Amino acid sequence: MANRSYLYASNEVPTADRTPAERDMIGIAEWNYDIPIAFKLLLSGNPQPCNSSIWKCPEQIAIAGDYEAGFERLSDFLNRISNVDARPLASEADAFLRSEKNRRRFFVLECGEIFEMHDQPLLEQNEALIHSILNLEAEEKTTREKVSVSMPAGPSSRHGKRVVRPIDRLGLGNWSNTLYFDLNPQRKIS
Repeated sequence: MANRSYLYASNEVPTADRTPAERDMIGIAEWNYDIPIAFKLLLSGNPQPCNSSIWKCPEQIAIAGDYEAGFERLSDFLNRISNVDARPLASEADAFLRSEKNRRRFFVLECGEIFEMHDQPLLEQNEALIHSILNLEAEEKTTREKVSVSMPAGPSSRHGKRVVRPIDRLGLGNWSNTLYFDLNPQRKIS
């Protein structure tokens, strides 16, 4: 298992009685081993628990949030980062999320693989994540401060390993309609 968080856009909040194809879901991004702040910001428009479209689970372990409100909050966050290295990533995010082919009414976050890395029940982890999304101000401030410091990209440790900069952890740069779990197999890929 890759242990990823998956971000989709949908015209409906997922419920147990409708298939992902009926919801017109489209992939937006995925992130390994974490739920990055960009995903949380995108979900910040009235986040609510919902049924998973990936895992058969009676509990609501996914999260849906208003697309427009989340997009606006992420844009505001990115516009307040002073690091020039963030500009290309912010521009790429803006273009991808502004595209009519990606826009829907809701963002939907699937974190089952991330939750399974921990011992706490999935529903409790989802509730805690919603609570953190509703209270992002401190995390936003801390992240902006860390990201505002420029660091060189690429190998810079003495062992030749790539140093991960704070900007690399925002959750930007992985925009794609093709995710590991394609929730709309009838969709024509262009």
